[in-house]
Amino acid sequence: MADGPDKDEKTEDPTGKRISKFREQGSLGLSKDLVNIVQLTVGLIALMQFGGAIYQGLIDSLAYVFEHVGDGRGQGLQLGDVMRTHAEQLLWPMLTFLGIVVVATFGAFAVQTRMYFNFSLVGFKLNRLNPLPKLAAFFNPKKAAAKAGLALLKLGFAGIAVYLVLDEAMPAIAGLNLGTMASLFIVLGETTRTLVYVTLSLMVVVGVIDFIYKKRELLTQMKMTKEEVKREHEDQEGKPEIKSKRKQKARELTVNRIMQQVPKADFVLTNPTHYAVALRFRPGKDDAPVVVAKGADDLAAIIRKVARQHGVPVIEHRALARALYNRVKVGNPITADFFQAVATILARVYQAKRARSGGAAAAGATGR
Repeated sequence: MADGPDKDEKTEDPTGKRISKFREQGSLGLSKDLVNIVQLTVGLIALMQFGGAIYQGLIDSLAYVFEHVGDGRGQGLQLGDVMRTHAEQLLWPMLTFLGIVVVATFGAFAVQTRMYFNFSLVGFKLNRLNPLPKLAAFFNPKKAAAKAGLALLKLGFAGIAVYLVLDEAMPAIAGLNLGTMASLFIVLGETTRTLVYVTLSLMVVVGVIDFIYKKRELLTQMKMTKEEVKREHEDQEGKPEIKSKRKQKARELTVNRIMQQVPKADFVLTNPTHYAVALRFRPGKDDAPVVVAKGADDLAAIIRKVARQHGVPVIEHRALARALYNRVKVGNPITADFFQAVATILARVYQAKRARSGGAAAAGATGR
């Protein structure tokens, strides 16, 4: 029996959670060859731009040393002066050159990782000293074949570059024995420059191929079985039966609250069927009317039923009931923009209660 899921069973695309897990572990599908090619290409371009300044700075700083090395039998040449001269001549062009290469390197990583940087992976971890995972990857037939194929592709492209350049330059090279030393350096310089350009162009193609391969390999590793997708969904959302029990429990708690709080309410606002909101106001205790219960559809029906059973006025006010249901949580006082509307209804409710109380008192007196 297999220890893990068969790779052939992994037919489902990875979920967002699985992708995030792989990224946190450092599995980003990076093509190091593409990064190296970007470094080399940008480095050569930067060198062509700032190489002259670096060379001239080196010549000037050395000239300063040679000019003053004999002062006072060598005692007049101070280390601080030498360092300052070298810094003045070389620091700016060297920093510019290195800065461009560093930015290009980070750019190559950022493009491949979509600007994802996990600096926790940079720290020291003891398990990285374990050679077994590296050995397992090294002896993996598929990975070994892929690396060998990429190496052969690089070698083949390098051979093609050399052949194309030398084939084009051979007539000029063959005539060098008839030319001057200056023409020799010109031909060799042009040939070398062309060889570098062609080689870099072909290496860019290799880097793109390696990048596509690494991304496809990572996607294959992240593939999931139907069972894994189901299990992850259950972990996030909960199993259907457990989720159903939770909803039932939450409903029971809500109904219990309705049974306890609605009889204490001053009135209930309805939509009239979709929403119901029970409000209470105790002068001296409540700063503003408080929503003690609310519900929609079947819960709204329960609120209306309990209210009528306990003699709590049920008042239809569509807009106000809907607004209170959507904007005020149970147990919270209403906000200032509802004060006037609720106060008007509350005044009518109190007036009706006083009228009923007065009517009942009058009826009692008549009976006596």
